[in-house]
Amino acid sequence: MRPTRAAVTRQAGQALALGLALMALAGMAWLALYGLGQRAGARAQLLRATDAAAYSGAVVQARALNLLAYIHRAQVGHQVALAHLASLAAWARFAQTQAARRTAQNPPVALIGLLFGPRAARGYGAAQDAPAGDLMQAYAAHDELAHRVLQQAADTLARDARATRDATMRAVLRAHYPQGDDGLTLEVLRDDWPGYLRRVTGTGARGLRGWAQRAAGYFDFLQPRDFTREGNWIVSPRCPTRRHELRRRGVTWLDRDGRWGASDTLSFHAVRSNRWIGCYFREYAMGWGLAADSGATRAGPHVLRAPEDFSQQDFWRWVHRHTSWNLLGGRHNPLALSYAASRRLSPGGRGLPAVYEPASSSEAAVGFEIRTQRREEGIVLSARAAGQSHFSLPPGTSVARGRPDVLFLPYWQARRAAADAALPMGVRRTVRGPESRP
Repeated sequence: MRPTRAAVTRQAGQALALGLALMALAGMAWLALYGLGQRAGARAQLLRATDAAAYSGAVVQARALNLLAYIHRAQVGHQVALAHLASLAAWARFAQTQAARRTAQNPPVALIGLLFGPRAARGYGAAQDAPAGDLMQAYAAHDELAHRVLQQAADTLARDARATRDATMRAVLRAHYPQGDDGLTLEVLRDDWPGYLRRVTGTGARGLRGWAQRAAGYFDFLQPRDFTREGNWIVSPRCPTRRHELRRRGVTWLDRDGRWGASDTLSFHAVRSNRWIGCYFREYAMGWGLAADSGATRAGPHVLRAPEDFSQQDFWRWVHRHTSWNLLGGRHNPLALSYAASRRLSPGGRGLPAVYEPASSSEAAVGFEIRTQRREEGIVLSARAAGQSHFSLPPGTSVARGRPDVLFLPYWQARRAAADAALPMGVRRTVRGPESRP
């Protein structure tokens, strides 16, 4: 028996309920997938922002360390300039006194030419007066720049680099959320920067002294200026092995307080003899100059008060009574240096400025780790990343002596690093943007 048309019509509406239920389930699944996709996108955005912030922080650290290295190298350059200025000042005073001696013919130019040749006579006769006042002003200007500008710049950089890094990471993090960064926080989980830098005095074993002295060693002008010319014939039958000597002495040094000094002298040492002391050298000072606040003993033996002439007393008697000079075996110009010491130029200055070094000599990297959090529709998303600034010499570059001084070489680079899962809670701190609420 076939169903009637009315019965079929009555049963046709039963599939509608099932269809509506399926459509509701599909809608709910679509909404769940949409929410999951939104959260995945938000987390991916937070990961990108966190990675960018960490790398940017490492770049800031690397730039700060490279700038510190450039400041240190500039300090070395200023020390070389100070060494040259001290040497030039001593040389200027030397030229001034030599010109005065030549004018007074004490000793005569002709005598120097007769005993030591025309070249020595021309050098002595060509001496001209040279003022040293401008050189001392230039010395003071370099010293002021080294301490007041470069030193303060290094101190400010070391003090503010951490805050600058954190501010940069906040700015990069905010830039990834132009729509607003409410609920966004940045927490530093680990930080190697505090305590990484150590300030050392310029005169210390790890200070600027070694670099300044090595740099000065590349300049011939700053090397010892020593030369001795001997006469060509026997002067006294009592002293057959001795000849008249023309001694040129000059030296530039860095004293224990980190200040540069220099001296230049020229003396004619005439062979003499008597029955009391036998053979000896009688010194006739021909030129002298000293620019130093201390350390003049490096230039040779001297006294602070020496007679201008010896017409009223014998030179050898005065030496034996007032000094311990060796009149026969000495190789210096003690009388000329004594005149220089009594009329020295005083460069002044504050010595070598302080520099920075890693607190641990084995540490050539400084890193940190951060965690960011953002609240998205009642859900807190979190991401972690680490950055590191490391020292790396360019390929093919080597250092001459052992381990490189990493804060004198501007080869710091930035990189991302693996985050550490185990972190001490004591080093954590939160860095918030200015628009965020705690």
